[in-house]
Amino acid sequence: MYQRIDERRFSLVMRVSSFAAVFLIAVSACGYSAEQKAVRTAYMEVVDALEDGDYGRTYDCFSSNTRSLLDDLADALAFYGTPMGADGRELLAAMLEGVDMTGLTTDIRSITVSGSAATVVTQTDDGDETLEFVLEDGAWKLDFEDLIRDAMNEGMAGSGLTVEDLLEYNVDAAAAGGDVSTGTGTAPVRITNGLGNWDIWYAYVSKSTESDWGEDRLGSSILSPGCVLTVWVDPGTYDIMLEDEDGDTYTRYGVTVGAAGYDWEATLSDMD
Repeated sequence: MYQRIDERRFSLVMRVSSFAAVFLIAVSACGYSAEQKAVRTAYMEVVDALEDGDYGRTYDCFSSNTRSLLDDLADALAFYGTPMGADGRELLAAMLEGVDMTGLTTDIRSITVSGSAATVVTQTDDGDETLEFVLEDGAWKLDFEDLIRDAMNEGMAGSGLTVEDLLEYNVDAAAAGGDVSTGTGTAPVRITNGLGNWDIWYAYVSKSTESDWGEDRLGSSILSPGCVLTVWVDPGTYDIMLEDEDGDTYTRYGVTVGAAGYDWEATLSDMD
């Protein structure tokens, strides 16, 4: 029933540029209480794990609800055909792959401890960042659930999907990907996504005599690898442009579309 999720609409999360920024933390131990020092130690454990590229240890620094969210997301992505690891630990590693985690130090402005909760405000180049820690089984753990949800929802903005849609398995086939058909002509322009691991996010098919590309033929859909977009047009001469999830384009000009239509499997070798 389901096929592939639009990885492009998760790209902000998968590249974690905003996600990683909240890890920019450093500390000064002067004047801290024993509880504050314990929170500081938990901070430094996160920093050390990230700088070492040990994302399994980073996962262990998270609160239980944060780990559960990552585990559930890993299960959902696998269900929709775009697995990014067998569990939340592997998903976190995939999210942070290629992200520069060196030089994560900046200043802590305050640490406030209240019972089993702690709030830490750090100063970064983008302003103050507030993080939450919770005490679980005698150890302070980073409660990152809300920030992950917010970052993912921001990354999916415009897709019509939310994190809850994923976790509740409410993504319909059109939003998840698959073959797409559009247009009202008699001749089919069949475009196959042969880009390997990259989704096609925009597709334009316009008459060569027109001065602009016109509407995006994919609309709110995406074209996952191996899937086919069929654009029905009247016979004539057309220009075709595709744009993938990274913003790379693939263009063909002056294509003759006869009654039998036109077929193009776009591959990386077609990149402009």
